[in-house]
Amino acid sequence: MPHHHQTIIVKKSKNGMKVIDFKEPFIIDTPGRSLSPKNMERVFDHLFDSNRQVILLPEASELDPDVGDDRYAPKIAASYELNNVDSRSNATERFRRT
Repeated sequence: MPHHHQTIIVKKSKNGMKVIDFKEPFIIDTPGRSLSPKNMERVFDHLFDSNRQVILLPEASELDPDVGDDRYAPKIAASYELNNVDSRSNATERFRRT
């Protein structure tokens, strides 16, 4: 039986915590900023094992691009490297599943 993953988002509000079921693509900027390396690895493993569309924007200190491509290539559609050159951002394709 396939595993069904459901992402639950907990939102803090004035009246306490509210649980939100999130259906859209999940976009996370710097997902491991304040995590230990072991917990960061667990987060990446969980996200890449989920059945959800996930767009991660990790910094190289959170996920080395070469390690990420090697470890998660079977689970991702593409990997890009974002750079800022002369005040302009550009994306270089690193990996694309064919």
